[in-house]
Amino acid sequence: MSFLDRVDADRRLIMLQVMEQDAGHSNEKNLQTALLSMGEVKGVVPGYVRRQMEFLETARCVTLENFRDQMLVCALTPTGRAVLRGSMSIDGISRPE
Repeated sequence: MSFLDRVDADRRLIMLQVMEQDAGHSNEKNLQTALLSMGEVKGVVPGYVRRQMEFLETARCVTLENFRDQMLVCALTPTGRAVLRGSMSIDGISRPE
């Protein structure tokens, strides 16, 4: 796994953790703000966050919904919660410590 792949995997885990702390839901703006506040600055732009959300949806960790065609909203799935507990591992998402 390259360094950039590892960074993406870590950021995806952070996004799942943020959703869990927010009653299992979030949106692209909140996730971007959370990543930036944790010092994850390089390359964290709305398009990047949206691509990571789509990756998490493909991995069945979240469901996505367009809100008024302006913002992507996500919700954790049982698979996403299993990844957060460490009882399931998915390539491209870091394991929690």
